[in-house]
Amino acid sequence: MTYRQITFAERYTLGLLRQGGLAPAAIARVLGRHRSTIGREVQRNGTPRDDCYRPQLADWYARGRRSRSRRNRRFTAEAWARIQVLLREDWSPEQVAGWLRRHQELTISHETIYRYLWADKHAGGTLYRHLRGARKRRRKRYGRYDSRGRLAGKRPITARPAAADARAEVGHWEADTMLGASQAGPCVLSLVERKTGYLVLGQLRQRTSAAVNQRAQGLIATQPHPVRSITVDNGTEFHEYAQLERATATQFYFATPHMPGNAAPTRTPTASCANISPSARAWPTSPNTLAIGSRRNSIAGRASDSAIGPRRNAMPDETHCCTSKLISDSVVIRHPYPAKHALLPPASRGATPAAARCSDRA
Repeated sequence: MTYRQITFAERYTLGLLRQGGLAPAAIARVLGRHRSTIGREVQRNGTPRDDCYRPQLADWYARGRRSRSRRNRRFTAEAWARIQVLLREDWSPEQVAGWLRRHQELTISHETIYRYLWADKHAGGTLYRHLRGARKRRRKRYGRYDSRGRLAGKRPITARPAAADARAEVGHWEADTMLGASQAGPCVLSLVERKTGYLVLGQLRQRTSAAVNQRAQGLIATQPHPVRSITVDNGTEFHEYAQLERATATQFYFATPHMPGNAAPTRTPTASCANISPSARAWPTSPNTLAIGSRRNSIAGRASDSAIGPRRNAMPDETHCCTSKLISDSVVIRHPYPAKHALLPPASRGATPAAARCSDRA
């Protein structure tokens, strides 16, 4: 049923029936209207001082309100020409409306200018190209499945082996990336072994899935113990994990979204590396990132001779120290700190530093 406004004849009938004492529901049945329509008509167009409804006066109220409505407001061709001049100077509709109002030339809403722009676009005009976001492709996302950043078929963290959750065996890692000064520039891929807390760093030129896979494969290949699983967050840089699983013997698990307790614990050791660095935002691109990562492992393992027990960041039966080395395409730095032998087992102390031996395999 299409909507139609109340006519003067219906208002006249409404006035007579209301004088006869009929209720709004009974009047609505006589006129074939909904009782809410009759109630709104009496409330909007009745006379408030005496609570009466006069048909002639009610019709005059309705016509005056309709003539003053925004939909009947018209702007002249000269006004739109002035608006077009400002739009072609790359002014936004908000700036155009505000400037015209401030200089008392025209009072117009920026939404009206936007509607004019879209109507001009549908008619083949080019005014919309002067908008700052004109090149962006927009689509409505409500009422449909939002697939941005989602990945089908990934293993949840709840399916991770019990040994990984309990930190009962070596070989279960967690990975994350840390950005530098730029959101799209170089960054660092960090892997932390869950049982020992050992940190591995790898520089990335860009935070893309291809770069992450290439660097992670190199880091996994240099580990003295099998890498059984890697737990990551839901970042898009890990969406090509299936290729890495086919190239290695590891399995990937993903943290539950919007649950901070499931996030990979690589952020704490990675943040400690940023604290060691003189510039926290520049250390992902620094040539001394190797030294920063090695120093972090050394600091974390200084309790090795205390009564607490063996240091948590010491790999069992460790024969070489690839985990203290940053794998980079551009630079290899020897370990400059006095505590460089703290990462080696007692049988290997006094031999060639592990970082120096591992640098040949970069």
